[in-house]
Amino acid sequence: MSVNKKQNAVTDTKQVRILKEAGTASSTKANRESKALGLTVRYIENGELIDLMPDGQKNVVDIIEKEHQNNPVLKKGKTLWRK
Repeated sequence: MSVNKKQNAVTDTKQVRILKEAGTASSTKANRESKALGLTVRYIENGELIDLMPDGQKNVVDIIEKEHQNNPVLKKGKTLWRK
């Protein structure tokens, strides 16, 4: 791996970390503001869509089923193409 590719990988890692931190901070702020305004917060937990009421009560709105992806059978020597 060349030096330039290593530097790009480090830069990408830093950007991902910064984006995760920004997302966490903005989500926390939005949740606090929603609770202060008496709004319902909706989130997914263990495959269930849940409404969290301002008083702390949880209501299950829907159950989310995961779609199974069809994994192709890979054979030895097969060439994989990245999209």
